[in-house]
Amino acid sequence: MSWQADKPNQEPTSNQNEPLTQQLTQLNQTIAELRNYQGTQIQLQATAKTSLDQQLRQIEQTAQQVNQQFQTTLNNLDSSNASSQAQLKQTLQSAYATFQKADQPDQSGKSNRTQTDSNRARPKQPAPQPTQRPSEPDYPRDAGPNR
Repeated sequence: MSWQADKPNQEPTSNQNEPLTQQLTQLNQTIAELRNYQGTQIQLQATAKTSLDQQLRQIEQTAQQVNQQFQTTLNNLDSSNASSQAQLKQTLQSAYATFQKADQPDQSGKSNRTQTDSNRARPKQPAPQPTQRPSEPDYPRDAGPNR
């Protein structure tokens, strides 16, 4: 009888192991899924970091190109300004030299510049005449007609 007494005790144990085995299997699947999820998250983070690094490098390169173009433009403006100043200086010196030659008295002791009478230099303008619009009455506005 001892064999029969042991038999009922073994069946419940194996029945108890089945739910545990199922739970362990589910737990192993859940752990595997979590590892896959974690691996996916790490890959996504690495991809995002790589993408950000590439974007940062591209921004830095663009900024360097813009700075180089800006510096080139400034240099061109400086050289253009210097040449413009030199050309302007030369033009002014030439005009001054021409002015000095024209202002120097010739052998007769008179200047080459024409002398102008100050009255002839500025023509007189007629004195402005007050004008009255045809639609305006002859009497002031605040006087009003007699009542």
